[in-house]
Amino acid sequence: MKKFTYILVVLFLFSLGMLASENSYAKGKSMHEEKECVDLLNSKRKHKGIHPLRWDASSRLQAAAEKRAKELEIKFSHTRPNGRDCNSVLKEYSIR
Repeated sequence: MKKFTYILVVLFLFSLGMLASENSYAKGKSMHEEKECVDLLNSKRKHKGIHPLRWDASSRLQAAAEKRAKELEIKFSHTRPNGRDCNSVLKEYSIR
């Protein structure tokens, strides 16, 4: 279950990275928006009796998600620009 949660969070953060423009990252707005999204998600989870997700902007998971989001700007595919599988970014950051 823990592995599934990691994958779900990574996908969520990837989607945030894809939606945020380069300018918002440069201005630091993205971090605030990401936190807001996690807070909204957690309010829905609380309503359904599910434990909240923890969000840490300095985590390895966040760093992996940001790297993958930047890669998706170059090549929108399950294959990374370096030719490896999309999940290989998790191994690079010792998540899997």
